[in-house]
Amino acid sequence: MLTQPVRLAVHSHDRGDFANVRHKNVLLYWPHGFGDWAQFSQVLPFLEPTNRYWITRFGDDSVSLMDGH
Repeated sequence: MLTQPVRLAVHSHDRGDFANVRHKNVLLYWPHGFGDWAQFSQVLPFLEPTNRYWITRFGDDSVSLMDGH
């Protein structure tokens, strides 16, 4: 297990510039709630093919549904 501080840039709908992220590792995060896949369908058109994406959310037992996808 690797434990060390990591500097992260945060991009969100209200901070803008998400569409300009290129050649990065990107973590997509949703809080617990209904409609995660519906929300993801709204983000899909903005995903840049040069990035690598991971999806996670907090506070739900079904996070494993997103593993490997």
